[in-house]
Amino acid sequence: MAEAFDAVGKGGTVVLTGIASIHADVGIPVSLGLLTGYQKRIQGALFGMCAPARDIVSQVAMYRSGQLKLDELITQRYPIERINDAVDDLLEGRNIRGVIMHRH
Repeated sequence: MAEAFDAVGKGGTVVLTGIASIHADVGIPVSLGLLTGYQKRIQGALFGMCAPARDIVSQVAMYRSGQLKLDELITQRYPIERINDAVDDLLEGRNIRGVIMHRH
């Protein structure tokens, strides 16, 4: 977190997306002078800062109407039985956005 804070420029924002234990020690090793003097921000985000009950419904509607293009982002589809191939392809750089297909 401190490295990300140091990397952003004046007025930059560091967004933390990982979830830590709420019982963990508190404290952020950043310069308070840089925080205020450079107007940097540290912000947490959960679920991409959306309201899932509202936004997922909206995104599904956009996908169904053709406004949200998702199929074009998929580079490879794998049946669940080939999950190990999907991981291997990802690690070897043969696939960028693979999707594991589950039959239901």
